[in-house]
Amino acid sequence: MRTSSISLLTLLFLTNILAADSPFWGNLKSGRYPVGFQILQEYDHGRPFHRKKDYEGNLNSGERGRPLQINIWYPAKAPQIPMTLADYVHVSATEDFSALTEEAKLKSEKGFLQGRWFQGVPEEKLKELLVKPTGASKDSAHAEGRFPLILLANSSSLSSPFSHFVLAEYLASSGYIVASTPARGAQSPALSSRESSVQMQDLQFVIGSLHDYPSLDRDKLALIGFGLGGLSTALLAMHNTDVDAMVSLDSFLTNRFGYSLIFQNSFYKPNQLTVPVLHITAQESNEDTDYAFFKATRFAPVQYVKLKGLTPADFSSIGMLKSMIPLPAPKEGKLTDTKLAYETIVLYVDHFLNANLHQNVTSQSSDSRAAHAQKALVPIGEK
Repeated sequence: MRTSSISLLTLLFLTNILAADSPFWGNLKSGRYPVGFQILQEYDHGRPFHRKKDYEGNLNSGERGRPLQINIWYPAKAPQIPMTLADYVHVSATEDFSALTEEAKLKSEKGFLQGRWFQGVPEEKLKELLVKPTGASKDSAHAEGRFPLILLANSSSLSSPFSHFVLAEYLASSGYIVASTPARGAQSPALSSRESSVQMQDLQFVIGSLHDYPSLDRDKLALIGFGLGGLSTALLAMHNTDVDAMVSLDSFLTNRFGYSLIFQNSFYKPNQLTVPVLHITAQESNEDTDYAFFKATRFAPVQYVKLKGLTPADFSSIGMLKSMIPLPAPKEGKLTDTKLAYETIVLYVDHFLNANLHQNVTSQSSDSRAAHAQKALVPIGEK
């Protein structure tokens, strides 16, 4: 009985805030559209994920195609009861297309609660985040119109939909369809640093799978790569002439290890990268910094934005979540305002995409709200 009453109270609370922005959005204001969220489960039969035969030569039964869970945020017709953060966390339990059992839900929540980004935070405070409403509703009716597709490539350490749900919801409210897939290896649950080509093929598969998706504008396509995902989006942008713009969120493109990986890749063709690029980072120049990739892309205009004092995870929704919980005091210096920083990241990505996909730098998504971003920025440089 107690569990049922809590669920009812939660439902009543969520119903009352249908028209409000999500508490996870901070000072960000919604665009003109409510946001829907949908999960598609597709098999890429051209790329086996399981061996055809075992080591004794026996034919393996069951589906062998590569499972790709496609998570989609899109402009919706009307607001519905919003999802909670727990709903996003639970999605990670079904990446292999297994059933979402109560046991699976608890396991995914445990993974979230024990995340290294929240060390030292009381578990009850993190559980409070799990029941808060997000800015999206599950399987809402699609808004009328045609909207550009934004592919978001995750990093292996932050691969669940909760990793970038704030950015994805915000872009969807501004009139974009945002799609992502888990960062999975060729035949393993986790993507290794040397498998950027695998993730690039996943992104290509998503483009094909969403070709007839409702309200999709097939003539406008942009890529967002986070961390390791920046390598796969760069490779795709070099070979897919439908790509109109690319965003690098603190990606591996500007460190020596990342550059060595992409340089050795057979798909590396820097002269074929000709679309505008936005690179947002907190990386200070040191012995590991290497801007050789951007120096080699002679035909792509590159904008750089540097934010001070952030960790790689702060370029994901973790940056916003950290601002909502009591974090332990840092050993040195003051605590970075990750909320302001993440709001800045979201606004700049939205402004950049709007300018390059709609050729419009004065629309609602890039109006006076962008002035909010100036508080956290180091001056922007343009290549």
